[in-house]
Amino acid sequence: MGFETQNLSESFSFNDEFLTTPDTRISIPKYMRLGHQAILMTGRPDLGLVFGSKTHNGTTGLAALAAQCAPDLESALRLLINMETLSSQNSRGKSRFYIEDGRAVCHFYSISPYNRYNLFVVDAMLSTWWRFCKQHTEDKVHCHHIEIEYPKPSHADSFETHFGCPILFSQKRNALVLK
Repeated sequence: MGFETQNLSESFSFNDEFLTTPDTRISIPKYMRLGHQAILMTGRPDLGLVFGSKTHNGTTGLAALAAQCAPDLESALRLLINMETLSSQNSRGKSRFYIEDGRAVCHFYSISPYNRYNLFVVDAMLSTWWRFCKQHTEDKVHCHHIEIEYPKPSHADSFETHFGCPILFSQKRNALVLK
């Protein structure tokens, strides 16, 4: 992305010890502020999508590592999403995986009301799941559509480019829906 991370690290007290300790976690509010600050520093409102596409399985914890061993994508996504509390917890909800109308649905819980801080979280989560799906299937998976609760943002075009499918904003859920 080409921006200096030193100021961001200092602003959030991310020293070398913090960054190299495997069990280190940050709170959801701090994660939202971090994402917002990084968006301001880079001028990239689509940074959540970029972040998710660069996330590797090690950062999403044991759930992702277990899911990598699953024999098919449905089993992998069930593991990944049902075990999300191993790497993160939020009092607002829990993600779910289910089949609806013959399509796999990765449903990220609502974090409304939406503001300039939490859009990043939804974007990053959906993008992380999409990266996992593509990696698990060696790019043979296709997205049917994406549903997002918040209204259409200024960077809406980035979504269709990123996911390669229709993006529906102002919906009742945040969901990655696969063909």
